[in-house]
Formats: sequence, C-alpha cells, structure tokens
Amino acid sequence: IGAISLPALSCTNPSTNARAECTDASSSLVATRTAIYMKGLTTHDNIIDAINAVRNSVDDMNTPTFKTFVYGFIFGFWGLYVNLRQNLALLCGCILVGIVIPIAIFHCSLNAAFLIALCMIVGIFQVFGSFWVLGISFNGFSLVPLVLSIAIVVQHSIFVLHSFIGLVNDRKKRAKKTLS
Repeated sequence: IGAISLPALSCTNPSTNARAECTDASSSLVATRTAIYMKGLTTHDNIIDAINAVRNSVDDMNTPTFKTFVYGFIFGFWGLYVNLRQNLALLCGCILVGIVIPIAIFHCSLNAAFLIALCMIVGIFQVFGSFWVLGISFNGFSLVPLVLSIAIVVQHSIFVLHSFIGLVNDRKKRAKKTLS
C-alpha cells in the first residue's frame, strides 16, 4: 500500500459542512486516497481474485460515519468481469423467457414454445462447451461472438417455427418443406 500524504486527505468543517484544511484541529476527515500496488496479476482469475480480496478488506473498514471504497484502473476495467458468469447466465435466462413467453402467447402453442426453448438451451450449451473445449476465456472480446451466436440460434429457431406453422399440408410434408 502506498503512503498517505496531506494532499490525499479531504476534510470538512463539522459545523458548516464546508471543505476545510486537514491541519485544522476542528476539521473532520471525510475521505482519503492512497495508491495500491498489485504484482503478479498475469491471468484473468488472478486479477479477479485480487479485486475481490482488496474489496473485501476495504469493506471491512466501513463504519457508519466513514465509508470506504476502492477505485482505479484495475477496479474500473476489470471490475466488469467480477460477476461476468452470473450476469451472462441472467442474460441467457432473460432471453429465454423473453422469447418463449411471447411465442407461447402469440402462437397459442406450448409445444412451439418448448421447441424454441429447447433449441436455445442446446445452442447456449454448445457455445459454452466450445469455449471450454477450445480454452477460450470469458472477456469482452469473446462475449461478442457468444451473444451473436445466441442471437443466431434464436433467429434460426423462430424462422423454422414460422416456416413450419405457416404451411398448410400434413405434418410430415410441413416438416419436409420446412427443413428443405
């Protein structure tokens, strides 16, 4: 942890809540800043673990009158990845619900909604599985193709559904026409 100097302190006058010099005995300390130096951050998991460890230790210093927080390049940029997997799972769930419910309502078919949901779930597992097999880590660059592939799965599934429902032949002929 870096050293604290007088310009890194912020104080106020308790009676007026105006900014005051910290050398004044009647002033109250409201904020400080310091430099934190981190070494050995070579992998994505190391960076996330370091961010969580620093945030947890700083959060332990919170009091009702003095709130602490950490901010900097590493925390601002890499902080996006701390809850990435949970946010991605929530996004996939919202997409699934947001597509399946309107299909069930507007097409009046729970079977169609189930088939779309099944296609989406299989597609999402295939994409996640391919990331794991190929050793691709989750970051800002790899998430773009992931989201696009989910969108393509949704679009293709709905296209097949509309094609199947829109035809007026018997079931086998509709399936053959849809897949051709």
